[in-house]
Amino acid sequence: MINHANDLILVPQLTRELLCLYRKNPHWLTISAEGGNEYRITLHESIALLGFLPPTGRARALLLALSTWIGQGPKIARPSVEQCRALEQVEVRLSLDEYTQPYPVLAVDLPDGLYPPFRAVLLQWLPETPCLGVHVFSTNLTDDISTMIRKDGKPLEASLSVYDATVESHLVPQCLKLQRAAVNLALAMSHFGSTAEYLLPNDVSRDRTVARKHAGTPKGKAAQERLPLHVKLVEFRHDVELFRAEPGVRLGAVGSGGEKGCHWRRGHWRMQPCGLHHAERRRIFIKPILVRADLFVGDVSDTTTVYQHKEKPHE
Repeated sequence: MINHANDLILVPQLTRELLCLYRKNPHWLTISAEGGNEYRITLHESIALLGFLPPTGRARALLLALSTWIGQGPKIARPSVEQCRALEQVEVRLSLDEYTQPYPVLAVDLPDGLYPPFRAVLLQWLPETPCLGVHVFSTNLTDDISTMIRKDGKPLEASLSVYDATVESHLVPQCLKLQRAAVNLALAMSHFGSTAEYLLPNDVSRDRTVARKHAGTPKGKAAQERLPLHVKLVEFRHDVELFRAEPGVRLGAVGSGGEKGCHWRRGHWRMQPCGLHHAERRRIFIKPILVRADLFVGDVSDTTTVYQHKEKPHE
């Protein structure tokens, strides 16, 4: 699959209609794989809203993702800068059949300013197709990018690395890093386990109280309608180490001389044979390594493509 510039501008007014769509028929739109790199999108409901939207498959697939996200109770993950920097360094060497995520649709709220101009990713997993939608949202909503990945025998890394002419070239490096970070986060949460708790529990408690005390009234009905829309924050069930730091070995004067500076050694996912006669497979996470971490000044969360080193004392 190829990453495309997305042509759907989202507005808050869509929320209510998307929720109604999902409640009427969770499968109001289906995505099925075709030959080659194509997929078929089929509408099963007559929806007036779609008449005002671009008639493209990517825009409608995104609407399906949003309606599912809202209808099943919105869930969002908020990785730290350190987690994102580590997960950028993990190649997704898994096929679509080997992919999984903790929920059918998961929003990933990116740290502010880490991947300008992008701010969030919506991961849409359709195992029955199978198909993975990776929808990237920009701050100004004009540089959004959508990727629809179907089964093609290639690793997911290949699909995340190819962009068509609709995507501005200067956006490609940032988009590749954040997509890799988001997909790896979902994989890691499935692999290591995750929990989902209300992001604003006091608001949930208040709506529950209002819905109970004012049942049958407009105020109570409004509170009852808000309850399934409260966002849950998805986090790792336990502390998970997503990378390893090692001092490394000081190198002598070899070749151009000097010692090698602080740098990342990439990690990856792989399927490990296991079980009787190695007939089964299990997913293995190979952590990225921050080599010569002893030369890095500050927190790993500050890591960029340029590293600051300790100054050597004058001899």
